[in-house]
Amino acid sequence: MTNKLGKVDLSNIYNKKINSKLLNELREFFERAENKKEYYEFTWNGKAKAFLESVTPTTKTLLPQPEKSSYFESTENLFITGDNLEVLKLLQESYLNKIDMIYIDPPYNTGNNLIYKNDFSKSELKVKRELGEVDEEGNILVQNEKSNGRFHSDWLSFIYPRLKICRNLLNDKGIISVAMDESEASNTQKLLDEIFGEINFVGTIVSKSNPQGRGKKNIDPSHEYHFVYAKNINQMPDLKIKNEKDLNSYKSLMRSGTNSRKFERPNRFYPMLVKDNKVSIISEEEYLNIYSNNQFNEKFITELTMKYQDMGYTVVFPIAKNGEEKVWQRKFDRVKNEYHTYIYEDGKIKIPNNNTRTPMSLWTEKEFSNVQFGTNEVKSLFNGKSYFDYPKSINTVKQMISLNGNKESLILDFFAGSGTTGHAVMELNKEDMGNRKYILCTLDEKTYSISNGKKIPKDDNTSKTSFEDGYESIDQISRERLRRSAQKLEDNSGFRALKVDKTRLNENIFKTPNELEQGDLIMDIENQSDNRSQYALLYDVLIDSALEFNKPIDYENIEGENVIKYDYSGELTGVIAYFDDYITDSLIQNIANLKPLIAVFKESTFNKSAQKVNVLEQFRIISPDTKVKVI
Repeated sequence: MTNKLGKVDLSNIYNKKINSKLLNELREFFERAENKKEYYEFTWNGKAKAFLESVTPTTKTLLPQPEKSSYFESTENLFITGDNLEVLKLLQESYLNKIDMIYIDPPYNTGNNLIYKNDFSKSELKVKRELGEVDEEGNILVQNEKSNGRFHSDWLSFIYPRLKICRNLLNDKGIISVAMDESEASNTQKLLDEIFGEINFVGTIVSKSNPQGRGKKNIDPSHEYHFVYAKNINQMPDLKIKNEKDLNSYKSLMRSGTNSRKFERPNRFYPMLVKDNKVSIISEEEYLNIYSNNQFNEKFITELTMKYQDMGYTVVFPIAKNGEEKVWQRKFDRVKNEYHTYIYEDGKIKIPNNNTRTPMSLWTEKEFSNVQFGTNEVKSLFNGKSYFDYPKSINTVKQMISLNGNKESLILDFFAGSGTTGHAVMELNKEDMGNRKYILCTLDEKTYSISNGKKIPKDDNTSKTSFEDGYESIDQISRERLRRSAQKLEDNSGFRALKVDKTRLNENIFKTPNELEQGDLIMDIENQSDNRSQYALLYDVLIDSALEFNKPIDYENIEGENVIKYDYSGELTGVIAYFDDYITDSLIQNIANLKPLIAVFKESTFNKSAQKVNVLEQFRIISPDTKVKVI
């Protein structure tokens, strides 16, 4: 019997957030399937459904959890608990083209647990919820046994929409690294080729992650793969890692060889200063006076030298042993930003050697061992206990993150697991004075099941130990690891804990006062019927208006009332929100005078419809470009 693919009705997924390009691609996808055109493609049973899942908008929101956070209001790091597919959809508008690096270590499909959405009957769902095996959304942790006829198909359908969406988050210089073992290595690369394009394949790194092997017969695997792809390989910077051999080594600042003489590069002939063995420089004004009107001001150079000698400085010029006047390797504009890294040795100004190199495809050093630098790292933080199976070596993750060389990178890991990526970011920042930020996502996978109405630890060693120590879910342990590693590193960057939740806002569009009618505000309804916190209301606003989630939160006291300022730095920036229950005409005017990008008020604040009309009028007069909403 031949199964014929029926027409697909897309009418139920039309939404303001749907990308028309993706919809057209989806139609073409189904048309090819129906017409059964014969050409090479990578496909599997369930691919069309997985594609549909990637373009269907989410109805979720993010619930802030200040009590589970560290430096909640000031941090720029995020720790999100929930289904990572929903998280990626929530990030898609706010972080479109804004992520510098994605590092993921997804499930390897070895027959262990995976998260799937399943269509259970109501009776089945009730039983499974009672057992603690399924959440309110019908997500269940199931065994993907190799005996299952859809063993590979199920895994591909699971990972496909996540990779599809995350590509949109990368900026044009961004890269993604996907860790995988041989169980799905070939499929993973084919999938990445399709989503990112074969032309954007950067290379495969093989790391010796388990020197002892895994106890398999015949050939015992001791490695894993890391597939590296660019968003746009033509814009990707050259990838570099630390060159350990050249660390703490220096070379002369004075140029040698061709184009090294004073008359050849006159703008690189200027004095360097040394005092108490520390290198410093002259002022920019002094530098500009050395060479003017296409000739050296020798009189000024002599006066400058005497001035600094009288101040106790050693004045050093690029002059060779034979007395020939040379030049420095670097221009003054660069030197003034990095001279603090220079040293004075043997009568020479020396600069650090190039301490980076092109990464090799084979990483065999012991520092990449998951046991020694993964499991043992976690044990060192938790008094000798390991709550995770095979956590990644922190050195592997650090080296992956550092590939793009950007110390200001925003790093995304939506399979965060034990939190190694967050820990790695903190260590890197301490090592090189960087300012990287991270977004981590993990499930609130339970360490227990329910039997006869009681919580009992799951039947595995890690879950049993975790539960007995008071950790009822994996995300709890991950957050605690971040806190403990931050304390160890003296890192105060913190993280903002968020949880995927049901949205309480109706579909709406923010409007400026000139676009609003009085009835828009008068007829607005109270959406937050469950007494959501001010932070929760704020995040509903951020998601609805496609603003980033990791910006600072501040408060300003205006007329004795606390007004929330989110990422506000001046006129027509950020969000100003007032969610308390008492508002006056004067307070409205003061908020309008701030002229924020978005101003938000709570419906229940207004006891009269006339007050809402006044909000509209005040903003129309004072700040007509501000987007105003009452929720």
